[in-house]
Amino acid sequence: MFAKIGQAISEIKMASITDYNISGTDRNNNINTIRVRFYDPSIPNKPAPLLIYLYGRSGEERNMDSSDPGLKILANSTGFTVATMDYRFAPFTDSLDDVLSTIHWIHQNSEQLGVDPQRIALGGESCGANLALSTALVLRDSKNMEDRNLIRVLYLLNGYYSPHLLESRSAKMFGNGTDLITSADIEMIFDQIYQNVSSDYTNPLAFPLLSKSLTRLPPIYIVASGIDPLKDESIDLAERLSEEGQEHYLAMWPGVGHSAASFIFTPVIPELQRYHESMTVYLRELLTGNQEHGGKTG
Repeated sequence: MFAKIGQAISEIKMASITDYNISGTDRNNNINTIRVRFYDPSIPNKPAPLLIYLYGRSGEERNMDSSDPGLKILANSTGFTVATMDYRFAPFTDSLDDVLSTIHWIHQNSEQLGVDPQRIALGGESCGANLALSTALVLRDSKNMEDRNLIRVLYLLNGYYSPHLLESRSAKMFGNGTDLITSADIEMIFDQIYQNVSSDYTNPLAFPLLSKSLTRLPPIYIVASGIDPLKDESIDLAERLSEEGQEHYLAMWPGVGHSAASFIFTPVIPELQRYHESMTVYLRELLTGNQEHGGKTG
């Protein structure tokens, strides 16, 4: 399988892959350097729609370079420019500040980058999905009115959104080794991200389902994989959005686990090709303004 994946990735040709080192500012006005990468799959018409993708983190070893193969697949399959960044892993407030700094930098430099600032999607997998939703909440509540319209659509793949996820039915069913990620893995990641700070576990920016309101957000595409310990998190999020009338689409991906959202297995698993294409269709329609969407399940 991995030989086929490697061959498929080697056949993907990008018109350009460009790295930038940008200056980010955190909530304490400290300045740090963020490495940002853009994938251009040879888009003829510029400015192009942009997908900002936040890869999942299983520890410090997961970074922009290790996520490179999946991002090439994503850019190739969507036909959009794709951007990612090496955001800091912990604490979660640093991660959030890095993503916000990157989004603002992209908008300020959109003409140079060849991207359309009015057609930007933000999303990610696993804790990247959590981070994308938290970022959207910060932008929604910003005192700067322009911040509220920086993102056109969210796409959240196999994320977590509550501090009680290990108590869910899916975590108990699939967290014992059925999937590539286990409950023990999740506990380890939480210890790293939240560093045993008790107040984080009541913070809606750490766990968005704790937010008093999940309205006034961009349309949201949510993925729940069938044998993922985090499956119920996506379902609970969709139910909450339905209750509040927030536009969203819940896609159920039967028969696959947590890693299905990383794109790396897409070239060799036909089911994943179909699942990812459904997400691509949704993003294309919203970013090109072809159709209206409502909250539903697919």
